[in-house]
Amino acid sequence: MSFASQETSADSGKPIELLLISYLTNVWCYTTAERQVVYDGRTYNPVPMEHDALKTSGEIANTTLTISIAQDCPVGELFRVQPPSGVVGATLFVKHVEDVEAKAFWKGRIVNSEWEYPWLKLTVENVRSSLKRMGLRRKYSTQCPHALYGQGLGLCNVDKEAFKSTHTVATVTGTSATAASLTSFVDGYFSGGYAEWVHASTGYKEMRMILSSYADGHIVLSSVPVGLIPGSVMTLYPGCDHLSSMCDTKFNNSLNFGGMEHIPKKNPFGGTTLY
Repeated sequence: MSFASQETSADSGKPIELLLISYLTNVWCYTTAERQVVYDGRTYNPVPMEHDALKTSGEIANTTLTISIAQDCPVGELFRVQPPSGVVGATLFVKHVEDVEAKAFWKGRIVNSEWEYPWLKLTVENVRSSLKRMGLRRKYSTQCPHALYGQGLGLCNVDKEAFKSTHTVATVTGTSATAASLTSFVDGYFSGGYAEWVHASTGYKEMRMILSSYADGHIVLSSVPVGLIPGSVMTLYPGCDHLSSMCDTKFNNSLNFGGMEHIPKKNPFGGTTLY
């Protein structure tokens, strides 16, 4: 039977819900069913789960949905110490036990989490909310407006795999980490880039931006590197100051430089004479 026919039948429906949570390359799958459910190549594990009723509103982009799952679910470790550095996506599907078809009931990103025994409550912002925000606009500037390592026509197109390097962590203190192999790089080489590693306890992939790096062998990250411990292997991607000189000498990528470095520094509309 199709999803629609079971939804409209008098007594044939056996509805269950599937929750898919994703962060970087990590995926967590949960279901309200009594046993594991395989859908779209993924196995959803049974856990206690409930959510608020969907509210009717003229502005669906401004609504959120609170999904509650058992507080001991592994995904909770993602929010235990501090919010993750990237976007955590969540999709709630509705299907019937004997049906292969499922419908997306809610899709968006998790913007808040809280523990309220026995639940881990996740607030999911609707995906349409992003349509209400001001879009990115390319500005006429001396610096390059491209996102570093962005791929596509008219973008940065630096191959990050060609510039990455791996390092074994020696110490971790606050937001700083040290590695002996970092001494072979000059001050600021990784500033503006980012670091990746595997959480020592959970096995989840983590990422943090690099605020500054130094030739003495230490880097400063944007926030506490959860799960990064001495002996961990971290992968670093160098940063860029978005100036043509660095684009050329560091990445050999001047053909893709997007800045306008010869803009006159004096504003012709500033009320003073130019000459």
